[in-house]
Amino acid sequence: MSEMIEQVIGLCGMMSVDEKLQVRNFLNSALGDTTTDEPEKVKDYPSAPPPRGRRKGPLWFRLAERIDRTEKGTSQVVGNWIRTDSKLASITEGTHVLVGVRYPKKMYSIGRVAHGVTSTVEGHDIANVVTFEDHEDFGRAIDCLERELDK
Repeated sequence: MSEMIEQVIGLCGMMSVDEKLQVRNFLNSALGDTTTDEPEKVKDYPSAPPPRGRRKGPLWFRLAERIDRTEKGTSQVVGNWIRTDSKLASITEGTHVLVGVRYPKKMYSIGRVAHGVTSTVEGHDIANVVTFEDHEDFGRAIDCLERELDK
């Protein structure tokens, strides 16, 4: 490639889209090319493949019977997993619940089952649960839940 062409390519790299279109139009008219003045549509990057299996919602629920400190993570909470807050209607009132919020901000909330009540955690309405303490740190949430279970 000649030095002149390398300089033009270098200049094109520094130009805005409008400037590149003006240069292209000038070169097309100077060389006698009859292409359209409309910019070519650039394809977007392909989207990510859809996730496999069930999509997880923003919330998760774990009934709390006791805390087992020999386990790690959510396995420390001994109790059943509940997929949706509507299933909490069939649980006995007063049962302790650990509510996890996946997004927009990771949060853990301690609460009790209370039929006909709605609580809000990080912008999500939760039916049949009264929440009384929110934590950003999972370890602190477990400590709080353990104190509540010991009462």
